[in-house]
Amino acid sequence: MRREILETMTEDYKLACDLFDENNHLLLAKGVCLNQKNINHLLRNGYRTVFIENDPHRVDPNPILTTDFYLKAIKVIKLAFIDFKILMQLREGEQTPKNRHKLIKALEVRDLHMDRLVQLTDKVIDLSRGSYTQKIDFFRPKNLYLYNIQHALNTGLIALLIGLNQSMNKNELRSLFLSSILCEMGNLTIPEEILLKSEGLTDEEFHVVKGHCRDAYTEVGSCTELNYIIKIICLEHHEKIDGSGYPNGLTGENINPLARILTIADTFDALISDRSYRLGHSHIKALNILSSLAGIHYDTHYMDVLKDLIVPYPLGSLVSVNQRIRGIVVDYSSNHKPIIQVINNHGSPIRIDMSDYPQLTLET
Repeated sequence: MRREILETMTEDYKLACDLFDENNHLLLAKGVCLNQKNINHLLRNGYRTVFIENDPHRVDPNPILTTDFYLKAIKVIKLAFIDFKILMQLREGEQTPKNRHKLIKALEVRDLHMDRLVQLTDKVIDLSRGSYTQKIDFFRPKNLYLYNIQHALNTGLIALLIGLNQSMNKNELRSLFLSSILCEMGNLTIPEEILLKSEGLTDEEFHVVKGHCRDAYTEVGSCTELNYIIKIICLEHHEKIDGSGYPNGLTGENINPLARILTIADTFDALISDRSYRLGHSHIKALNILSSLAGIHYDTHYMDVLKDLIVPYPLGSLVSVNQRIRGIVVDYSSNHKPIIQVINNHGSPIRIDMSDYPQLTLET
């Protein structure tokens, strides 16, 4: 399969995986032949890119979580975020006797959601234990209307796999995944016109954005059943190795190691995600962006772990060899280098094993 942009897609492609709306209802099923009507339907429902079958080299996606479990996880997180937002609005509102009563009830609901998120976390850890040694080549296309929820889940999965790769214990793994969800809670206080802004932020707007770390830390800090490390990760997940991050400008080893992992996972998923103002980057471009800042913004060791986990050129990717030969990634050699099926008009199949030609360059 390969990724295609809906706005420029021609008809008659077949979907490579099921797509759902923001309420988890099936929009279009895997195998449906796309026409202009259902392309427009997907655009209206928050999709900008999709995966399509590209026979004769069709490869089915192999995600970490099954579709059924993924949808259940999205529902758990979405319901939590809805009630978290109500709670945070009540905290900021006028403290009348009526509102104080609502706040007490909202705190009880929040604690119920926390219990459900802990249960979800433990289940995801169990399901992921067999995946951390595998190369990850597929992330589901995001729905713009569910971005913060899908981003939280994806970030949690990536961070969890890094933690598993490093043989972290159950409490550390739980802290990584839960923090990925709860860090997004701070974003619920940021106005949508700032979150969705396509041009650069003003100093005042960036100040509002930077406040989400403390907002998440404060809210999580009032949950006595959560461990202190989760609270620290929520506070420090936008700190950078060189001290240019926020909210406290911490440097290097002064940043909690789990927060350093979450920073990398969060940034990678954000880079590969479609947003209203830009399309997501390819895996290799996202990895290159992160790698260029390793040791500056991001922890070099954990960055190397991420590069070992993520397939830079997933099967089905359209690529360019030496900027002139077009092809499709159809397989991998024993040392994980891509094997390219050259696209030509002569009918004769030509394959290039990139491990045999280290001098050649590959681009998406």
